[in-house]
Amino acid sequence: MPIITGLSSLLTDLAGWLAALGLPVLAVVATRAGIKYANSEDPHEAKASFDGLKKGAIGVGIAVSGTWIASKVLGYF
Repeated sequence: MPIITGLSSLLTDLAGWLAALGLPVLAVVATRAGIKYANSEDPHEAKASFDGLKKGAIGVGIAVSGTWIASKVLGYF
């Protein structure tokens, strides 16, 4: 089916772009969280900066793996 093949190709390309854009975004989030952590005087601020880093990493992981999983599922059709 040509539409499934085209959609699978589109998702594969999208996964590549998200991976290429996800790593710089994660680097910016990690840098920002590190600066907030280094400048925090309150333990709650330090925990909040670390939680922001975890949320950023989870978000990038979901964005990258979601398109990859969708392209793999479409590959079975």
